Amino acid sequence: MNKREFGTLLTAISLGAIVPGPSYAIAPADTQPRSRRRLPVIKPPRLRERALVGLIAPGGIVDDDDIHTCVKNLESIGFNVKPGKNIRATRGGYAGSVAQRLDDLHGTFLDSEVKAIWTARGGSGCTALLPLIRYPLIRAHPKILIGYSDITA
Repeated sequence: MNKREFGTLLTAISLGAIVPGPSYAIAPADTQPRSRRRLPVIKPPRLRERALVGLIAPGGIVDDDDIHTCVKNLESIGFNVKPGKNIRATRGGYAGSVAQRLDDLHGTFLDSEVKAIWTARGGSGCTALLPLIRYPLIRAHPKILIGYSDITA
């Protein structure tokens, strides 16, 4: 549909008129090109008490006090904690280089003992990871990812 057809359609809808011309029905999913099909949603397994939670920092810097607080809080609600190997790294205002933060993210998804991933904090550095994330790897190893701020991207 081009801009003119779209404008005509919107005008007709707003006036309650019938528009002569092509039908604007959406094609059934099985006739859409493969690149436009959505993959089914995968739900990771439920998180159980005493489960091992990976603690990573894909955004801003976390210091030892922050890490200690995160571990203490997670343990107080019944989880075991495994900090990422690069959680203490720093580069500028971020928790390590893009490669280090991405390594912790991918490594935690690949770790079969880790049942969920908890991020120590958010931060603008997370958006730098988006084009580099290996989404098929994550799809093959679904886990609960818990975070806020830029983590939600």
